[in-house]
Parts: sequence; structure tokens; C-alpha cells
Amino acid sequence: MEFLEFTDPVAFGAQAVPYLIQQPDVHNWMLGIADRLAKMPDLGLQPPLMAMVVDEQQAPLVVAINMSSRQLLLSAAQTPAAVTYLADHVAQRSDWAGVTGLVAEATTFADRWQALRGDRWHLDKEVMVYHLDNLQPFTRPPGQARPATEGDRDCLIQWYDAFSREALFPLPAPIASIVDWGIGAGALYLWETDRPVAFAGLSQTSSLGIGRVGPVYVPPAARGQGYGRAISAAVSEILLAHGIACTLYADRAQPIPNHIYQSLGYQPVAIACELAFERAIGSGKSPGTGN
Repeated sequence: MEFLEFTDPVAFGAQAVPYLIQQPDVHNWMLGIADRLAKMPDLGLQPPLMAMVVDEQQAPLVVAINMSSRQLLLSAAQTPAAVTYLADHVAQRSDWAGVTGLVAEATTFADRWQALRGDRWHLDKEVMVYHLDNLQPFTRPPGQARPATEGDRDCLIQWYDAFSREALFPLPAPIASIVDWGIGAGALYLWETDRPVAFAGLSQTSSLGIGRVGPVYVPPAARGQGYGRAISAAVSEILLAHGIACTLYADRAQPIPNHIYQSLGYQPVAIACELAFERAIGSGKSPGTGN
């Protein structure tokens, strides 16, 4: 095995994407980040890690990427040994707050991280990975979906901030940069009655035929009226109309959003997890198991 680290997002994508696209639902987030870095390499606050472990033929065994959230994102791995090998190469020179990936890969990495650094880990969140081919009919509430415009910028910055805080989801770049990019790319939509009452983002890489819905946010005062379902359906329809299958990630511990997505026709395909590292005190290792 060999550890490879990249500074050029285009070169990274050329080697990583053919591997990641074999499981487009599981790797949708990683594919989106790789695509965005290739187009906007300065989007994050700091240089991202773009790395992989490859075999003798230079074929990826596991891929890792992050931007500025200090959360390492792992792909599905060909072998647990590749994940351990990856951890050996990044643990001593990086300061990740946690790791996200499929359950087996994330826990293998976290166990090795603990062995090397003494930092315990705990389960922060389980995430359901959903796939949609056909949208199911439902009764829509009053209002309609529309693309976000510059006039919505301040509102969206506030809502993105509220979403990040409520979902305990660290954003990979400054909120204003994400909103500005989303408005310019036509990737943010609002459900509007006499005023905006919900928003949803979408990402798509048409050349790969993949798309992702999220985040979805409804402010507290507007909840319980079907607006979250409506805006989720609206952006899903946009992707499906372009022949792009939809992926969506949802916190497994939140029954209402999961029920909404399944009622729209989203089918669960995998479970991922977010694991958080707890810094060991002093130079010694923390006792006990990670979980």
C-alpha cells in the first residue's frame, strides 16, 4: 500500500472520482466537495486535505478529504487495513475534531487514532443515506418554490447559521461564502407564501449524473405546515427533471425529517456516522475503549 496526498484538486479528482462514483449515494458529499474544490479551490478557510491509500496498481483503497470543518471525511474502503494505514499517515500531523464515514470505516479510523494519540472518541451522530428515483405524490401547502436571489442573502445567512447550530453541523466554509456561491450557482431555493418560509439547497454534478438535496431548513415559526416537505420535493423534482438521481442525508435521531423524506419516496441505502475525538490530557493516552 502507498499513501498519496494531493495539492492539486484536479489531479486528486482524476484519481479519486472513478473510485468514488462506484457508490454515488455513499460518496455524494465527497464527490460534491471534490468537484467544488476543482472549480473553487479557495472556498475553504485553509488548504484541504486530499489523500488516499492506493494498491500496487495505484488503484484507490480508501479516500479521505476535508475542507475547513476539521472533520475528516472517509470513503468506503476496500480493506480495514487501508483505513488503518491512512490513520498512521495523518494522525500525528493533523488535528481533526472527528471523522465521518460508513460505520465500519469511521470506527476503524477512530480506534487507530486513539491508539496513536490517546484521544478517546464517541458517537456524535448517525446519518441515514437516502436515494430517490421517483417522487411520490403528496398534498402541497400554499406557496411555491423559487430560486434564491441576492435579495434573499441576509435571510439565507441567518437561516444557514440557525441550521448549522440546530443540526450541530459545522459548515465547510464561511456562511456568507456558501450563500453567495449557492445563489450564484442557482443551488438555493425558497418556498414562499407571502414571504419565504423554508429553504433547501441542491448540488448536482451533471457530468456524473449525481445530485444531493440539502440542507433543508424551516424556521421554528413556520414548522408543522408542510413547507419542509414541499421545498424538499421541489428541489428533488429539479434534479429528477434533469435525469439526475437524488441523494439525501438525514440525522437518524430525528424522526420527523426521516418520515418526511421516506414519504416522498426516498429509500435508505446506508448508515454513516460522525465520530468526535476527545483530546487526551497531557501526553499520556486515555484509558478504556473508544465507545
